[in-house]
Amino acid sequence: MSFYYLLDARTEGRIVALRFYDAQTGDVKEIKEPNYKPYFYLPHPLSKAEEEGIKNLHGETQIVKKRDLYTNELKDLTKVTVYTLDALKKVPKEFEKTWENEIDYTQSFVYDHDFVFGAAYENNGNQLTMANTLTAPIENKFENAFADTRAADAQKYIQIKHWFKLLQQPTPSIKPELLGTKETDRESLLDAFTLARIANIPVTQAYRSHRVSEWLKSIIYTHCEKATP
Repeated sequence: MSFYYLLDARTEGRIVALRFYDAQTGDVKEIKEPNYKPYFYLPHPLSKAEEEGIKNLHGETQIVKKRDLYTNELKDLTKVTVYTLDALKKVPKEFEKTWENEIDYTQSFVYDHDFVFGAAYENNGNQLTMANTLTAPIENKFENAFADTRAADAQKYIQIKHWFKLLQQPTPSIKPELLGTKETDRESLLDAFTLARIANIPVTQAYRSHRVSEWLKSIIYTHCEKATP
């Protein structure tokens, strides 16, 4: 079965284009999503000034529930959807208290759709799902090793298994130029894919960039998006 590795992503206006490396053919395939829209969150209920600001941005609103990671309580927030990236840039000038407008638009798409850069995916009926490359013996060893954890703390067990499955995925052999470089060795390639999976940043960025603050920011965003409804 062919695996598709998510290398990076870019935008064309509001269209998000994901680049996957086909390990079987050695080709890069691009998948475009034209229907994703920028959004951000405001408190609920809205003030008169906030309602006016939304009109200025031609935004649409809906009330959603988001989990407070400090109290574990569900709270009502106002989700504001806009239709251009320029409108998103104007948000700090229009509102005093907002959430998630600072997240890079392309990264936001990746977080919302539960993609992980550097990870291997399978095409199941025109739907990409993360590949489970664990063999039965390895998976059995994992289950035996973490049986007590599963019984005592289900959430902790889920996190451990997620990272184990993700980091056990193989690293593809890929032409250096597809990562924007001329030369690379196997160890550097392995490091880039591992970092991309952990920090959820593009493989091309993981290979070239050493901005630790960006790695940490992406780790936090990825965790928070998984933790909140």
